[in-house]
Amino acid sequence: MKIEHFVLGGERVPAADGKSFAVIEPGSGQSFAEVAEAGLEDVERAVQRAYWAFEQGRWARLSATDRGRILLQAATLVRERLEDIAVIEARCWPRNHAARTCRRMRPDHPVELSSRDCILEDCARPGMR
Repeated sequence: MKIEHFVLGGERVPAADGKSFAVIEPGSGQSFAEVAEAGLEDVERAVQRAYWAFEQGRWARLSATDRGRILLQAATLVRERLEDIAVIEARCWPRNHAARTCRRMRPDHPVELSSRDCILEDCARPGMR
């Protein structure tokens, strides 16, 4: 299984110590992904890159309007991948957590927290699909 690496400074990089771990689907007990395991050095690298990007990188030189446009683009990308995100969320967490997530996405939807999974078509906000 391919290891999913971190994204630092726009590049995919492995954990500094090369460690990774399997992501287990609780419902089946089966591994469905292998991801890099962050250690202290990885966290320090991420913080340093984020700090540099904020203080000296392109982000620091953007106007508030341009930053807003980028954040709106990010929100659009999340909406476009909502189904993928919901599947990962549902596979990684027990049913009740998935249902709570659905409830946060669409508070007016009558999700049974203990009796069924969150189905994206049932709980996606109008206009998000």
